[in-house]
Amino acid sequence: MEIPDYTSLAKRAAALCGFAGRLEAHRPIDVVVDSTGLKVFGEGEWKVRAHGKSKRRTWRKLHLTVNPETQEIEAEVLTENSGHDADQVDDMLDQVAGPIDRFYGDGSYDPWKVRESLVSRGIEQVIPPRHDAKIKRHGNTHGSPLPRDQAVRDIRRLGRRRWKEVIGYHLRSLSETTMYRIKCCFGNRLNNRILSNQRTEARLRSKVLKPLHPSRAPAVRMELVNKALSIMNINLNVGGLIGALACGGLVGAIVFSSLDRTSVDRGPYWVIIVALIGGAFAGNSFWSRVFKKRR
Repeated sequence: MEIPDYTSLAKRAAALCGFAGRLEAHRPIDVVVDSTGLKVFGEGEWKVRAHGKSKRRTWRKLHLTVNPETQEIEAEVLTENSGHDADQVDDMLDQVAGPIDRFYGDGSYDPWKVRESLVSRGIEQVIPPRHDAKIKRHGNTHGSPLPRDQAVRDIRRLGRRRWKEVIGYHLRSLSETTMYRIKCCFGNRLNNRILSNQRTEARLRSKVLKPLHPSRAPAVRMELVNKALSIMNINLNVGGLIGALACGGLVGAIVFSSLDRTSVDRGPYWVIIVALIGGAFAGNSFWSRVFKKRR
């Protein structure tokens, strides 16, 4: 079978969209939405600070929808750097397989079109209003209270920081963890130059990035802990042996120097042997206590 060259792969990348989808969840899930930047071409930060940016410097905006429970990327959209976060919400929500219970987002998802879309889909919204937000539907008007108006009232009553703690807004930070994983695994730069191919590349990266499911997390943690404990035990044994030899040698030298030459020549070497053994036990015990305190 002939392997296609780079040009053929680049031409076919735009039409590469038939990969396996995600399994639909059996219950409603929460989603965390955020965006990050990926470089296309241009200089690094140092050159821009020193000499200014060039005309050919550009980047793309990757919008991600993450399941905070499994750290799996449920949806992704790649746009130009001018693409606003609020304009990509409907497209990302349509990609999610299964119902959504709660939507976490920062202040860039505060526009009314996003909130109305979430209300029409029956999704609870955890989005902080703007600092100068006003109540749109007061209590003396007809209709049920709006979620944004209720958030404004709660912020006035509790304060913005306390409101974020009560409502669980800081769960949104898990999206930053997913973005960090993507950039650590694949870098912060796109290899393709055409936007359609770049979207395929970003979709492939999101598919390849394996989630850390809670069922796998304890096994992974226990494996790392066992490896760490084995290394610690080796260090403890080696350190205890070194400490035992050092303490035993020191005690033996003191005892040997305190005895006169005539008594040593007469054969009480058992005194030195006992001192060495006692010093070994004392050194091992002392080293073990010090090592446990450091742990």
